[in-house]
Amino acid sequence: MTLKEIADKLQVGFQGDPNLPVYGIKDLNLHPKSNPLKPNFIYFMEKKRQFKDYTIGDAIVLTSDKLADQASNALLTAEENLRIAFIRLLSLYEFHLDTSLYKENTLIHPTATIASTARVLPGAVVMDHAVVENNVILYPGVVIEPYAKIGARSVLYPGAVVGHHCVVGEDCILHANSVIGADGFGFYDKNGVRYKIPQIGNVVLGNRVEIGATSTIDRATIESTTIGDDTKIDDQVHFGHNCQVGRRVYAAGNAGISGSVVVEDDVIIGGQVGVADHVRLGTKTMYMGLTGVPSDTEPNSGVYFGIPARPVRKMHRINAILDQLPDLIGPIKELLEKQKKQD
Repeated sequence: MTLKEIADKLQVGFQGDPNLPVYGIKDLNLHPKSNPLKPNFIYFMEKKRQFKDYTIGDAIVLTSDKLADQASNALLTAEENLRIAFIRLLSLYEFHLDTSLYKENTLIHPTATIASTARVLPGAVVMDHAVVENNVILYPGVVIEPYAKIGARSVLYPGAVVGHHCVVGEDCILHANSVIGADGFGFYDKNGVRYKIPQIGNVVLGNRVEIGATSTIDRATIESTTIGDDTKIDDQVHFGHNCQVGRRVYAAGNAGISGSVVVEDDVIIGGQVGVADHVRLGTKTMYMGLTGVPSDTEPNSGVYFGIPARPVRKMHRINAILDQLPDLIGPIKELLEKQKKQD
């Protein structure tokens, strides 16, 4: 599509070459500030400071009329309608299944590519244009959605689902009923209307990744949720959309990782740990079970525990003091009463 065609579909204004080709949408949060934005891609920018942080160049921005002077190529709308315009933009790139491809009652679509050494067991479904590489095993009930790719020697147990356009690396294990590429939890409320934000990205798993039973990895809103090589994820764990997870990470059962979290290499996440959105977990840190992490942690900063997360030794001292509080209340009240009398 061209710049003008997209502006017409969104019913917004534009500036720049009307015939400028548009290749897609990019996530500003994933782009290094030191590099110019990619030309012919659209970036959503709603704050003036964002224009100061990035070199716009020949990129296209979706922004408000008030910031029109900040870029030469832009899609423009009133500030109060900007987020709704962004949702509509995502909708233009949202994946929709072409049901006309499925005229025959078959579980493996004729456009799918299945290696001769792969084993697709009865009841597994491989949809259009999916790729299944050498020595993969798909158990009954597995669903590989359109354009997904399963790397060599990976094993998918019953009920595992790999969403459209998602990528599973080599030597991976997906246990029963795990879901790779569920929609991210994205909504926007305005004037009593709740808008669902299309999730047009995907999930990319590295090599030798293991995903536990009933765990879910949400697709990114725009680009990719990524899980690095040799990461091991336990049962009933959730990683939200846009997470960027490093190599050799461990995540134990019932951990909940919010959207846009960065987990650096060699991090260990204990059971039932909760991590707030947009937090960065520094490399070689550990989070004990039931810890709540509301803010960034420094690399190589040790073990954390508690809500909010604190270094474990400090948290143990705090807990030791808390145990003494009931015995301290009486004497403290007496001191306060004496002070009042003296005043």
